[in-house]
Amino acid sequence: FSLQTDARHDLYEATLQERLRAAEEDLRKSREFHARSADVVHKQKFVPAKSTKPLTEVSAYEIRSEKRAEERRKWEAAAAAARAASRCRATRAGQSRAHYRAAC
Repeated sequence: FSLQTDARHDLYEATLQERLRAAEEDLRKSREFHARSADVVHKQKFVPAKSTKPLTEVSAYEIRSEKRAEERRKWEAAAAAARAASRCRATRAGQSRAHYRAAC
């Protein structure tokens, strides 16, 4: 009996060898150096366009940390005054209790 496998194998081998040869040829061609034209030599120099926007105006500014420091100083002064008033009330209350006890 006669099978077609040998013929199909030979055909496959031939096409495989052709594909490998074509791939190798493409690889060889892609490795070759191809210089591009030097358009830059013939073009005009790049000159940037002048801006149409107005110039930035410098204005006075206030830094938030300076304002915060001033607020903190005011708060600390008020807190110190409140602590002093509290101490004064405490000493008066202590003096009046002592005076009351001495009288009794």
